[in-house]
Amino acid sequence: MTIQETKDIINFIEEGKVNISDRWYYHFSPFDLEKYRDILTSGIKSRFSKNGKIGLDYSWNGNFYISVTKRPNLEQSSNMPSVYSLFYPQSPMFIIDENIKSIKCRYVDYLNFLSVLLSNSILPFRFSDYIDEWHVFNIIKPQDIIGLQYAISSILFYDINNLRILIDIVKLLDEIGIDLPIYDFETCKEINKKKCLELKLLD
Repeated sequence: MTIQETKDIINFIEEGKVNISDRWYYHFSPFDLEKYRDILTSGIKSRFSKNGKIGLDYSWNGNFYISVTKRPNLEQSSNMPSVYSLFYPQSPMFIIDENIKSIKCRYVDYLNFLSVLLSNSILPFRFSDYIDEWHVFNIIKPQDIIGLQYAISSILFYDINNLRILIDIVKLLDEIGIDLPIYDFETCKEINKKKCLELKLLD
């Protein structure tokens, strides 16, 4: 399939205009069908919530917290390390309700022994070497997931495989009976899920 044919498909399945809230949170998870099924039906869970085990983890969210981010402003995007910019536009992201209880991480530019200990504890002292990281304790419930973001119109995404991932997500939502909007933030448009299900993609 050519780039122009891919563009034509994107134009076909996108419609309307979306007002993107600066207060929304986002959680990145690499696409895996069964993992997405679990998230959409059971929520996004901390490591401890998923397996009941505590260990020494060198990620900032540690054992008991879930990492979320917000869209940074232009100044932050260009001058400071950003979680959001790591994953946008190349990856799908879950959109999280702005009213969840979160803790803004204190920015530090290195990982030391004390920050590792605190990051892996239940204590609400949170650190990150990204300017736009927040932590949510234990679980983000399914009802707090209000949509998905997938920038399929990005120039990086003129690839039939990205459309296949989108269709797999739409089919999963249809299968489990959850009606969540999917937005393309590159165009500020919503994906028409019914049109996605009509597509028959060729290599």
